[in-house]
Amino acid sequence: MKERIEYIDAMRGVVMLLVVMWHAKLYSINLYDTFSLNDVFFLILMPAFFFISGFVGSGRWKGARYLAMLPPTLFFMILWGYQAGWSLHRLFFDVSKGGFWFTILLPCYFLIYSILRLCLTKGFKISEKSFSIIHVTVGLLIYLGTAFLVSPFNPFRNDTLNGLFSVVHFRYYLFFAIGTTAAAFREKFLEWSRNPWASAGAIAIFLAGCCVYFNIEDKLWQTLLLLLIGWTGTQILFSFFQKWQKTFSKETRTGRMLQYIGVRTLDIYLLHLFLLPIGMDFIGEYFCSHPSPLLEAGVTFIIASLTIAGCLIVSKLIRTSDILAKGLFGKVIK
Repeated sequence: MKERIEYIDAMRGVVMLLVVMWHAKLYSINLYDTFSLNDVFFLILMPAFFFISGFVGSGRWKGARYLAMLPPTLFFMILWGYQAGWSLHRLFFDVSKGGFWFTILLPCYFLIYSILRLCLTKGFKISEKSFSIIHVTVGLLIYLGTAFLVSPFNPFRNDTLNGLFSVVHFRYYLFFAIGTTAAAFREKFLEWSRNPWASAGAIAIFLAGCCVYFNIEDKLWQTLLLLLIGWTGTQILFSFFQKWQKTFSKETRTGRMLQYIGVRTLDIYLLHLFLLPIGMDFIGEYFCSHPSPLLEAGVTFIIASLTIAGCLIVSKLIRTSDILAKGLFGKVIK
């Protein structure tokens, strides 16, 4: 078993917080048409999540563990759909599966990775370097391929199949592949992430990319910019947590809190949609007429923090029984 990396767990905790903030923006205050900092965070959070998953899960078969996530996900997804008044047809053909797509596709990502690794390293005996190049290339092809499949330029576009298989979300496999490659060449990657010029370049590209992204409507350019913004944003986050890893260690209260969240992201992800407050449209209406990105981020931060606290309490109660923990979350946390 790999030793846990404290600053990675803390980083995952922050990304989980950003996910809940994004859902609070959509489901709690119903803010869609006004720019907010959450729109910027959204461009980072999924690339970062999948990068971390690839980084910590590379090099070995973890399919059984991640396939165990599917039954609990389907249970919580159907339960949420029932209480939200969604039919099974709407739920399963929704591209985001009501918000549960992440825990459905992550096992698929590991399956793709494991099959590729088995075939290429065991079957064709290629080197780790060659496999990494091929793997990232496959990830890039998947990214571009999914962009074409869901684009209006595709004459064979099928929104029903795109929704059923959550096609658009397979684009994040590229970041998963980059994560496995970074882990395979960990020392070189860590050295590069500590390079001040690399960090400065990533920040400059990220800011410039965001400025352009939010001011254009061309879908092709937005797709290419999403790739650039997603990676540079992930690099900035990783470099930040690595540089200040002592701040996020178990020796500090902040570090312990974020790591606690980071280790329990599955529980939070499965539970948070049930606990997010709804019917706060008046807040969204206020920000529509009085735009304030910073204040809106603060409001969603408070909502997300309270929601996560509730999720952790419910998780703790469920995990009182190892049987329930295994059945509802797929694993037992020691």
